[in-house]
Amino acid sequence: MKKSALALFVLSMSFFTAAAQEAETVNVTRVTFLSPGISQEIATGKSQTFFVAAYAYPSFAYNYSSSQGSSSSFSLDPGAEVHYRFYYNGTQRADNGKRVEMNSMNYLGPIAQVIFTKQPFTEHGLEESNRRPLTMIGAQWGLQRNYNSRFCLDLNLGFGYQFGKNTEFDLSKREYTSSVTGRPALIADIKLGFWLNRRQ
Repeated sequence: MKKSALALFVLSMSFFTAAAQEAETVNVTRVTFLSPGISQEIATGKSQTFFVAAYAYPSFAYNYSSSQGSSSSFSLDPGAEVHYRFYYNGTQRADNGKRVEMNSMNYLGPIAQVIFTKQPFTEHGLEESNRRPLTMIGAQWGLQRNYNSRFCLDLNLGFGYQFGKNTEFDLSKREYTSSVTGRPALIADIKLGFWLNRRQ
């Protein structure tokens, strides 16, 4: 499982490096409010950045059992993620008179995310007694727009592999069992917030 995740990461790095084009990137700091948190994007080349974020991730779970009825829960779970972004359309946007300042471009790249939560991981999973990490490694396409008004939009879509501890009740053994399990996962995330850099 870990070898598969590592292979996916290396493959996406090599593919997106080949796809990168030149663009002038800068460091950007911002705060977000859908998943309250803060992020820092660090320019590592003309068209590349390293992105790191820490936030509170909203989690909702609903469970139904014919014997125990239904239950639901909501929590804000601590999370973090890192991206390596390759901005590929900066020259095209600039030539068309569109904003490229503050990395307002489209990007490709690998992503790694971890969320510390008690929420069940699978359909038959149970809520954990303690927070444990749910980790995802994948590849994404995204667009970022940091407007002159300081409002920022960051949308990313992609695919990955998610894994973590899962606890279920084994009816045949009449006991609880826990194991680390994984599954393919879609990436679909939108971040709204404000950039904090000093205006030029």
